[in-house]
Amino acid sequence: RKLKKYIKKSIFIGIFSIIGIMGTGSKLYAEQNFRQWYADDKTEKIETELEDVYNNPSHATAVKYMVWVEVPVWNLKNGKKVSSKARIQVLNLLADEVKEIFTEIYNGPEKFPIKSVGGYNWRQNGIESLHSLGRAIDINPDENPQLSPDGVVLVGKKWEPYQNPYSITPEGDVVRAFTSRGWVWGANYTRPDYMHFDFPTRVEFEFINY
Repeated sequence: RKLKKYIKKSIFIGIFSIIGIMGTGSKLYAEQNFRQWYADDKTEKIETELEDVYNNPSHATAVKYMVWVEVPVWNLKNGKKVSSKARIQVLNLLADEVKEIFTEIYNGPEKFPIKSVGGYNWRQNGIESLHSLGRAIDINPDENPQLSPDGVVLVGKKWEPYQNPYSITPEGDVVRAFTSRGWVWGANYTRPDYMHFDFPTRVEFEFINY
């Protein structure tokens, strides 16, 4: 069993490095991010906890590992930003980190407004969606759409960073709060998904097709 796990881990390292190099042109960057994202024992704990869901994929199984968290957010009302709260359902092992992320966004200089946020949602394609595992979060989908590889809007409306206050900016507080903790922004996916952030583990590469 240990040998099988080692082989899978080695394959994952290779895949991750290739993806990192393709996305950044830097092997060092890929390796640094691999250590940041995978070496953390949290990823091992997540894999272990989700084994039940992988073996018995269903909402009934997955929801047992989900919790609701309340986070601070900014809303826009009559052109002014006002303090509010939002609730998100996520994997229990990521709950504290999700609170930290949204608290950092809330305290950031942008005061980024959030009118819609979603986490756990059992999808028809089951564990092929990270939302079904409580490891993905979508923010303001209308202003941060998902696109086809050729740029056709699949979900949402229009991405207008630096113009629309609800659109996530590449170097802004939202991206920084997530990616500094090893989460991945969907903007660089084959189908760009500007609303989407997810926490990756080895299992993602076994089950998820970007």
